[in-house]
Amino acid sequence: DVETSLRWLARDSKNFTNKLGRKICVKLKIMGKDEQFDSTTLKTKLIFVTLNFIYFMITILPTAAIFKYKYCQLSIMLFALLCSVWQGANYYIEVFSERYHDSLERKAKQLEEQYLFIDENLDSLLLKNWSDVQSDLEDTDREDTEDHDYEYDTSDEYTDGYDQSKSEIIEK
Repeated sequence: DVETSLRWLARDSKNFTNKLGRKICVKLKIMGKDEQFDSTTLKTKLIFVTLNFIYFMITILPTAAIFKYKYCQLSIMLFALLCSVWQGANYYIEVFSERYHDSLERKAKQLEEQYLFIDENLDSLLLKNWSDVQSDLEDTDREDTEDHDYEYDTSDEYTDGYDQSKSEIIEK
């Protein structure tokens, strides 16, 4: 079954066209108060054709004035341009502000998790007995100096040929 505008408008009782059409038809006693549109009946088809014709006439009448008077045309064109700019700007502000807000939320959550991790570790460090740690550090310092004899190679073999004491380049 193909979905036409008639079927959709007749079925959608919340639509403005449906509400307006029913209201006019009830006042003109074409339809009863409890009667609904049915897209298969001839009456509904004629009502919607008539409503479309009225809409066409309302929208076509200003075109003669727009065609004849250039300032009228200019004002309509500017109005259309301003409406499109306004809609576009609202769209971008809405979309990009939502994206920016989401990125800030993610960043805040990431920072919160990071600082919760740091806070948990700081709590354990504050509760630790630091006198035991100090004695452990002294033991490791003594072990490092006793076991290793560090020598540094000061030969010119690993330099780029620059002697800092003479501030000149040594030629080989």
